[in-house]
Amino acid sequence: MALLFKKRMIEKILRGEKTRTIRPVGYYKVGRTYIIQERPGVNRGRILVLRKVPKKLGELTEEDVIPDGFSSLEEFRREWLRMYRSLDPEQPVWLYDFEVVEVFDEPSVSSRRRG
Repeated sequence: MALLFKKRMIEKILRGEKTRTIRPVGYYKVGRTYIIQERPGVNRGRILVLRKVPKKLGELTEEDVIPDGFSSLEEFRREWLRMYRSLDPEQPVWLYDFEVVEVFDEPSVSSRRRG
């Protein structure tokens, strides 16, 4: 299974500046590895999920979003609204902390998911 990230966020992941992702879905598992993708089929590396914390969107703090690669809660909210079109404070979200376990020298292209 793969996780999609914007190219600028992948660069932050590979530099160690992004160690968390906040998602509106809770199906990623602690202890599993996932391919990081720039777009479907373009694989950049592999991450290991270390921790999973459920919250509501309205409960997020600046401390929650900085490890997600954002400089402020406001910057995170702008990006969330752009991506998901809603800022419902009751929206369940999951914070996934991860570490990079493999970086591909060149982006690999595959037509199937791995996990």
